[in-house]
Formats: sequence, C-alpha cells, structure tokens
Amino acid sequence: MKLTSVLFTLGLATSVFANPTKVARTPSLVERDVASITSVLSNIETEVKALDTSINSFNGGDTSGVQSASDSLVKAINSGVTTVNAGSTLSSVDALGITSPVQDVTKQVQTVVNDLISKKSTFVSANAGAIVYKNLQQQYTASKNLADAITSKVPSSLSDIASNLAAGITDAIQKGIDSYKDQANAATAAATTAAAAATTKAAAAETTAAAAAGTEAAAPAESSAASTSSAPLIQATTSSASALVSATPSGSASASASPVFTGAATVERVTMTFGVGAAAVAVAITVGV
Repeated sequence: MKLTSVLFTLGLATSVFANPTKVARTPSLVERDVASITSVLSNIETEVKALDTSINSFNGGDTSGVQSASDSLVKAINSGVTTVNAGSTLSSVDALGITSPVQDVTKQVQTVVNDLISKKSTFVSANAGAIVYKNLQQQYTASKNLADAITSKVPSSLSDIASNLAAGITDAIQKGIDSYKDQANAATAAATTAAAAATTKAAAAETTAAAAAGTEAAAPAESSAASTSSAPLIQATTSSASALVSATPSGSASASASPVFTGAATVERVTMTFGVGAAAVAVAITVGV
C-alpha cells in the first residue's frame, strides 16, 4: 500500500515537471533601457541610410530630397537623446551590449560623409554647398548630444571607452564639415553681395522716382510762366489793331475817343492822333497857298 502511494506521488511530480507552469517574465528596468538605446541606434541607422540614398540620387537642381532626409535624421537623433537621457544607468554587461549597434551607425555615417564629399562639385554647382555645410553642422551637434547622453549611462569604468566609441560618429561628420567649410564663407560673401546689390537697386529706384516727381512738378510751373509772360504781348497787339481801326482824320474825334487800354496802347493812340492832326494842318496851309 505504501509503495503504491509513493509511486502515485512520484507520478504527480513527474507530471508537474513535464508540464511546467508558464510564468510571464517582465524585463528589468536596465534591460528595458538597453533595448531602448539599441532601438534608438537602429532608427538612426535607418535614417542615415535614407540620407545616403538621397545623396547618391542627387545630380543637380532641386535639393529638397536631400534636405528632407537630413531633417529627418537630425529629428531622429534628437529624439534618441531624449530617450537615452530618460533611462537608467547601464551595467557593465549591458553597456557592452550597445557596442555593436554604435559601430554599425558609425560605419553608415562614414559612408554618407564620403558620398557627400565625392559629390561636392555637384552640390556646389547647384548653389547648395552652403546648405550641405549647415546640415552637417546640425548633424554634428545632434550626434554630439547623443554621444554625451550614452556615455553618461555607462559605468564610470567604461565611460572612456564609450566616449571614444561614440566619437567615431562625430569625427566622421567633422570630416564633412571640414570639406565644405569653404562653402560657409562663400555663402556669407554671396549674401553680403546680394544685400549690397539690393541696397543699390533700391537707392537707384528712389533717385529715379524723385527725378520723375521733380519733372512733373516743374511742368505746370513752366506752363503757367509761359502763359503769364505771353499775355501782355497778345494784349498789346490787340490794342494796336484797335487803335488803327478807330483812328479818323478828325482831331476832335480822336480826342473824344475814350481810351480802352492803358500802357503802350494808350501812348500809341495819342501818337496816332497827333500825327493825323498835323497832317490836317499841313493840308490847310497848302490849300491856302
């Protein structure tokens, strides 16, 4: 009987071990932080590859595709910085677990920078050298922040290793910045030249407008002066004609005529009257003789 009970108990135990109860295991906080960091690095690597594709596809003209890819990369890096900073400090084992993902991103960044350098003449010809330079600076700043964030999460004993490992990304970007540095100066000079040209054009437009306004203002004045100076000439001519028409051989008629105009016309009529009277006297003397 006892033997039967023992065998029955062993049978139950065997059944339990053969079908273990499944227990859900929740990842520890540190493990979640490692997973979040590797996810950040994976997302960044995807964006770096997309940027490289847009660079290799660029053959001049519109740079919106390259610009959009660069903006997406910077956004992913900045988002990763926020994620890493919110995590906990990693253990030495977990810190070593992010070494490979960091190296993968570094290789992709180096490829992108090399492609940018090889296509420099194409970007410069499209007047996009300054844009590339600015994008590289933004990528460098974001990557430096990410490197600092990751380094702050590893144990102090591994901080130097983590820093040197993350520096591979910023070193690669710095290589691109050095290559396009001359475009930053060219962009500044171009902006200065464009501003000076715009100022000169505006000044010329103002001068032209002022000259046109002066001409329009002078035209009515000249017309008025011409009208005023010509009026006496027309009046004098009319007065003379009137005097000639109204002159008669009778001195009394001339004397009784009321002068209509003044000035030169009146003098001319008196002269005419005196001349007619003298002529009448001369005729009387001749007849008497």
